[in-house]
Amino acid sequence: MNLSFTKEYYPSVAELTPEQIAAARAEEVAELRPAMPDVDLAPGTPTGDLVITPLALRRAATNEAHSRFMSDLDLGNVAEGLIYSCEFVKAYLGNFGVYDVENLRAFGLVRLTFSSPNAVSLDRTIRFRFAADDDWVLKVVDPDATYVQILAAGSTHTGAADTYILAQTTANTWAVDLPVEGTLSAPIEIGTEGAATEIATTLVGIAAAITFTSGVPSATLSDLARTARKIACSLTSGSRASTQALVYRNWPESNMVSPIVPSDAEMQRIAAGSALALTAPSVDVYFRSARDMQRITQSVRLDYVQPSVGDKAFRGLLPLLHRASRIVSIEWSGTTTESLVSSYAVFSKTDRADLYGSLHCGTRFESLYVSLMPIVDGLDVPLIPLSEDGGDQYAIFTITYDADPLLETVSSLLESPEYRPAGVDVLVKSGPLLVLDDLEITYVKKQGVKTLLSVARDKIVEYLRTAGHPDDFRVTEIYDIMRNAGVDKIITVGVTGRILVSAASRLLRVAIADPGDADITADWATESDALYIPTFTDIATVNNPYEIVDGEISPGGPADAWAATNRTVRYAVDPENVSFVETA
Repeated sequence: MNLSFTKEYYPSVAELTPEQIAAARAEEVAELRPAMPDVDLAPGTPTGDLVITPLALRRAATNEAHSRFMSDLDLGNVAEGLIYSCEFVKAYLGNFGVYDVENLRAFGLVRLTFSSPNAVSLDRTIRFRFAADDDWVLKVVDPDATYVQILAAGSTHTGAADTYILAQTTANTWAVDLPVEGTLSAPIEIGTEGAATEIATTLVGIAAAITFTSGVPSATLSDLARTARKIACSLTSGSRASTQALVYRNWPESNMVSPIVPSDAEMQRIAAGSALALTAPSVDVYFRSARDMQRITQSVRLDYVQPSVGDKAFRGLLPLLHRASRIVSIEWSGTTTESLVSSYAVFSKTDRADLYGSLHCGTRFESLYVSLMPIVDGLDVPLIPLSEDGGDQYAIFTITYDADPLLETVSSLLESPEYRPAGVDVLVKSGPLLVLDDLEITYVKKQGVKTLLSVARDKIVEYLRTAGHPDDFRVTEIYDIMRNAGVDKIITVGVTGRILVSAASRLLRVAIADPGDADITADWATESDALYIPTFTDIATVNNPYEIVDGEISPGGPADAWAATNRTVRYAVDPENVSFVETA
């Protein structure tokens, strides 16, 4: 930094007030009087005018310059917009790692589709383009990374940064969504096809997995100072403010960044008395982006097995592109006018021994398995046609689910050794989903005003889709939406609903092998317990949910631990479940 202190901070003589000059003159006289006791230093005397006055002007300017410099060192003043040297403040904020990164925050996800389920190493120098001349680069966590590692379909996540897993999307294709960043000069909508500088032999498709975000405008120095103050005041391991600042800086459209730290009631990984509690400090970060509850459809292969106990079934791992918040449906992929699926159950399995009970739910270490019962004919033969592969019988099913596509890339950042505090185990979670199965609003219509109930329904659905701590759900927001739609008075807001700890309905109590192994035919139903899913019937519960479990699901069952409070839950309601009742 090559700054002139005199140029940046010294005022001109015209800027000095008579009071500042008088005070500076008194200081000069007080310092010189002991050395010049017999000299007249008063104004109008030779020494007073030719010596003291110039010294007083210089001291007054120096005092003001020092005051301005100290003001710029106080980020509270900078945050309020009081800045004397922009160049110095920019350099000073750089000491906190706070910079204006205009044009670097445009963000998207690119879906790469392959014709093979095998692992791929993707060079980080690859460039993508979508309908415009803008180059998009891979957003990596490790600045020294040479490759982004894409693991084979069916793999278990290692927890390493810049590592992803292929997921089956059709009978013959597998895909992965990777984060990219660049400059967005033209809109890129979801599904837009793209091109790349390097094409692997098995790469058969490139497309935008989400609608790309254009980023944020250039931040003012006051904005940057507020960010720096949050970081500077929060330099403890796993602190809330530093974690939130890191996420919001990289993903400005985040709607929920809620760090749960030791001593919080929601922190179950170090719960007192838990025999399996971790010894290292833990931080759970509950995250929700503006893209949460995006509807995703893909295909999965399920093997046809005959359990030792129970009916014939299709079973296997669900290698989903993204962590499911809830599963909407699973149907046979063939052409039919009626469903050929009788029922199915989804099981949750932890991939980390230290994440016991439900602690793994909603993380990258949760694997989902499904057991699906087909409709059979009178001879107990499935109506779903079977295919064969090396003696194994199987069928392809289409699964539809809701997920947050940005959750994986945020996990890759926060859980990586480069960003997590030393000695702290950081885990990113999607958090329990508070689903409203019925939201009934009784209201009084405003006379002479058209009530826009369809508009109100859409806004209520969108509000719940984005609500999350620290901007907690507030029933008053629903009141405001209804009033804006032309309602005169709200009589009641009645709700019933559930808290979904996981997209699965059951926890697997024992480790199971990957699909294809003989152990996959084990009777899962006898090796699992149903997840505890509370229900609620009044709006107070929605405003302030409080469900904390730390113990056994059932006597002799596996240990369980999860928390659903206003600091951890997300919200969702389907449009068809929002109803209105007009009353006089």
